[in-house]
Amino acid sequence: MVDALQEARRTLDANGTLVDLRPAICRPDIEVLTSNQTIVVGAVDDSSAAGDSKAADAAIRRGLAAGWFVSRCNSEFDFEHYWDSVSEMTSYLGSRRHPMFVLPSAAEVQKAYDAMAAANEAVRLRCRWRVMLNFYLLL
Repeated sequence: MVDALQEARRTLDANGTLVDLRPAICRPDIEVLTSNQTIVVGAVDDSSAAGDSKAADAAIRRGLAAGWFVSRCNSEFDFEHYWDSVSEMTSYLGSRRHPMFVLPSAAEVQKAYDAMAAANEAVRLRCRWRVMLNFYLLL
């Protein structure tokens, strides 16, 4: 990651801005949604990405300490993912660079989803990840 920051520093114009946009490691809830109800039915274990996130944080700290960049703005926001089925959700989670897993299990989430679907016409799944957005000014 430090090498990537050095390359970013090399290619940025004077007073250029480095944007650090990435999901926070947060074990987000899995919710089943209907038109009038939201129920938490599980969570996503996204801890397999923790090592990369810690490495990125450390690289940014080193870049700041070396005087390459100065922090300009830091914020966080929620980013929502929606799926129409449990299989669609698990396929998406398994396709990530760092695979993510359903807690307690996809089968348990499927049971809750099926129960809600039996009583409602439109049922979807949602997961809200916390996303970090940081801007650094090149010095």
